[in-house]
Amino acid sequence: MSPLEAVENWVRQVVVGQNLCPFAGKPLVEGHIFFVEIPERKNELVLESCHSLLTSFCSTDQYETALLVLPKGYEDFMNFLDLADALELMLEEVFDCELSLATFHPKYQFAEFDATAIVHHIHRSPYPILHILRENSIEEVRTTLGNTSTITDRNQKHAGSLGHAFFEKFLP
Repeated sequence: MSPLEAVENWVRQVVVGQNLCPFAGKPLVEGHIFFVEIPERKNELVLESCHSLLTSFCSTDQYETALLVLPKGYEDFMNFLDLADALELMLEEVFDCELSLATFHPKYQFAEFDATAIVHHIHRSPYPILHILRENSIEEVRTTLGNTSTITDRNQKHAGSLGHAFFEKFLP
């Protein structure tokens, strides 16, 4: 399975299939998620690719969200977070359209939880992913769903009921 196929399968089976993100189902069904593989392995080159891709992304309403998949070069979680910080800065300084960044990684770990906690699996993906979301899409879902603060608690409980084995079958 290619990296993009693995990520799309993970989105279908885990993110949407387990309703971990109520924002994702509609754009997935409607074909409004832009899945793209970025082959570069160095921050400068990845950021150049992101700039080009996001310039196109902002110029059209064809996609609601973009999943920028990094199949090689970002196996180390901390190095990946450094890249994410640089991209976050670019989003704030360069782009006129309002974008947000979420991150997913095979070794994702929240600092405030024990290394073996099930909660990490909520952000663990087959490959490192820079997830770009349009702010207006997020606001639209918040308006529709109302209080979204319960999503995290619900996901933690649901992840616990699914168990580590469920999530690990989607990781490399």
